[in-house]
Amino acid sequence: RYAKKQMAWFRKDQDFMFVPVSLELDKTERVNAVAKEIIRYCRLSNAEYERELRGEETKSTECRKENELQGKNMKFYQFERHILKQGSESYADALAEGIECRRRIRMSKKKRTIEETLST
Repeated sequence: RYAKKQMAWFRKDQDFMFVPVSLELDKTERVNAVAKEIIRYCRLSNAEYERELRGEETKSTECRKENELQGKNMKFYQFERHILKQGSESYADALAEGIECRRRIRMSKKKRTIEETLST
């Protein structure tokens, strides 16, 4: 229910920029495509950004309209609780995923630090 209400709040907020996300891409490609689009928004001048935000035929406006259509068909999320017992396979899988996530975050921070050092 919260997600459905949250999307309604975003649609009402005229200053909220919708970013297109293609579900046909794999996760890495999807994240890269969204990051590229956000970087593009950041590089726009104020006037260009305002046109993108409020224009009639922009990516953000198209996404907002798609979101409205999706919202009408959105179901309420029913969470599923999982209890992880130490030593179980699901516990090991969750732990491995957490460790890999932490590793990627640390690598990303290192990469940004190196890039910042090289750009100065």
